[in-house]
Amino acid sequence: MKLLLQPLIENSIYHGLREKPGGGSIKVKILRRADALRITVIDNGLGMEHARLSEIRRRLRQPDDAAAHIGLRNTHKRLALMYNERSQFRILSKPGLGTVVSIVIPVAPPARR
Repeated sequence: MKLLLQPLIENSIYHGLREKPGGGSIKVKILRRADALRITVIDNGLGMEHARLSEIRRRLRQPDDAAAHIGLRNTHKRLALMYNERSQFRILSKPGLGTVVSIVIPVAPPARR
C-alpha cells in the first residue's frame, strides 16, 4: 500500500522529535508472520498525555473529522477500506518516553513448493 509509512514517520518527526531538546530517534520494525505483517514505528520523542491520546483515538473512529491528524486518519481509513476488520491500527504513547504506532495487515500465506 502506498504512503503507509510516510505519514507515520512524518508525525514522529513533527510531533515527537521536532520540539524535543537534543533530538531523538525513530525505529521502523517490520515483522512477517505466517498470515500477517506487523509494521511498527517507534519514536523516543515527547510522547502524549493520556487525554490527548484518547482524543486522537476517538477522532480516528469518527467518519467525518477531517480537520486534524490527516496523515494518521488517511492511513487508518485506507487500511479499513483495503482490509476491513482484518487489519489493526494501534497508537501507544507515554509523556517523555515517545510514541508507538503499530499496524497489522493480513498477507497471503507463502506458496507451497
